[in-house]
Amino acid sequence: MKFQMLDVVRIISQLPEGRVDPAFGDGAEPLIGDVGTVVHMTACSPDRPPAFLVESIGPEGGVRWLADIYQSELELVSSGP
Repeated sequence: MKFQMLDVVRIISQLPEGRVDPAFGDGAEPLIGDVGTVVHMTACSPDRPPAFLVESIGPEGGVRWLADIYQSELELVSSGP
């Protein structure tokens, strides 16, 4: 399944270091079970799996983390509008 912009997704596997953008968020690391929204789809090349920029928002409305995550590390929670 390929995700679409604004789909809500859940992380299903541990992400390696270096995929979180430190310029955004409160310093939280994405964890298995965290939920976020697909905000960008990266271009796919034959030698790389599909990846998505996913943003997680905290309870106060601020960004918790922004990370590049491969399709195989995500599951769909709900489809975007």
